[in-house]
Amino acid sequence: MKLLLLFLCLAPLAHSRPGDLDPTFGNSGKVVTYFGGHDSISDIAIQNDGKIVAAGTHNFRSGFVLARYQQNGTLDPSFGKDGVAYTNFEGINQDECECSAIAIDSLGRIVVVGGVGSDYTKDFAVTRYLADGSLDASFGNGGKIVTSIGGGDGAASILIQKDGKIVVTGSREYPSEAVLIRYNENGTLDSHFGIEGIASIKTSTPNYSRLPNGKAILQKDGKIAVAVVTGRSVVLMRVTSEGDLDQTFGFQGIRVSLVHK
Repeated sequence: MKLLLLFLCLAPLAHSRPGDLDPTFGNSGKVVTYFGGHDSISDIAIQNDGKIVAAGTHNFRSGFVLARYQQNGTLDPSFGKDGVAYTNFEGINQDECECSAIAIDSLGRIVVVGGVGSDYTKDFAVTRYLADGSLDASFGNGGKIVTSIGGGDGAASILIQKDGKIVVTGSREYPSEAVLIRYNENGTLDSHFGIEGIASIKTSTPNYSRLPNGKAILQKDGKIAVAVVTGRSVVLMRVTSEGDLDQTFGFQGIRVSLVHK
């Protein structure tokens, strides 16, 4: 049994040493939240008002779970039900659901990504919530989107552009490819990105399968950089704002560095 554990080292008080746990947060700087299942945190985000949103997987309910904490570490009763919001994916043939990452857009809406499916293949799952923890009905299908790419490993990372478009990264195992998907603000696929919203990137790097541990960063010029650690290699790739590999970067858009042990 796992506990949903939020463990933060917040800014220390003036009389505390740098790196000390913040005694004003939770129980001497620590918060443990139990939801009655096998839960785990995947990512956190901090709102402009200082509140903390933690996103993870609730395996008992086979879905996403979000918890929002106030600056003192207590659950925020204005969010979801007593500070917690659950989301599952009814009607989808799935054995597993896994949350990966969270982001907050300029309007305070919360976007969470992950994967739904089986042990062998997962579709990309995206949800968007309003500031009160309810699903945003103006996004996708009642606040939820599931995108199948065939042999996928689920979504791993998310970034939100200034225009509100959402870029989600992940991979498919067969063939071994990195995958980037861009959604319009309403959740539809952006036809101006890749092929009908989906960009697939092939590489001959060994042990490249099961890629979705990459972190995506949006550059000021609109290009997207994705960093991945796989096997004994570090792979850095960059795509243009249209989803094409940036030929001015590395070797045809990809740079591979071997890590020797």
